Parts: sequence; structure tokens; C-alpha cells
Amino acid sequence: MDSATDKLIGQTLTLTGHFDSPVRVEAVRPLAAGFELRVRTPDGHLEETAVSADEFSQLQNQVRPISEGDTAADPDLVRLLVESAHVTVEARKEDGFDPVWLRNAVTEPIEESGAEVEG
Repeated sequence: MDSATDKLIGQTLTLTGHFDSPVRVEAVRPLAAGFELRVRTPDGHLEETAVSADEFSQLQNQVRPISEGDTAADPDLVRLLVESAHVTVEARKEDGFDPVWLRNAVTEPIEESGAEVEG
């Protein structure tokens, strides 16, 4: 891949004529007469579309520079995180625990009082 295609990855772009709303580019693959883009729609679906070389050059104008603090999450790691949380909630339901307890256990701050926790 060259720098022109790498710059699109992770960008949220408007692909007029392809999608109704802005999409996030996840992969770019060169084709004989253009490029294939793998994009994530706002509702989370992964879609693919082909754009001509002219459309691709116009997309380059939408690219915003990524600041040093901006980093994209690895989609595979995010998927694993979501799946593991789902499995945990399902296991808690089967054991008779309330899933609200799990949410509160994750979101409530832990007090550091120095006292030992009985278990």
C-alpha cells in the first residue's frame, strides 16, 4: 500500500452515491480501474464498495490529519471485548445473578480505604 491509500484508513468520509451517511474506512484495495473500500457504516455493518480513480482522488480532499493522540482501536480486540462481556452476562443470567449487578460492578468506582475485602 502507498501513503495515499494508508491515509484513508481510519477516516470518516462521505461517499456520495454509495452511502447515505458518513462511513469509516477500514481497508483499501487497489483494483484495475479504481479502488475497493471496506467501510463501517454508522450502524456497525461492514460494507464494501468500489470507487473510480477520480472518486478516490476526491476522497483524498476529505482526509483530515490525524493528531498524535488519535489512535484507532483494533477491531478484532474490540470484538473480543464485546463478546467476552456478552458471555459473562449470559453466564451470570444462568447462575441466577442479575445483569444489573454486573453493570454496576464495572461502572462503580472502587474505594481504596485500605480495609480488607472479605470473600
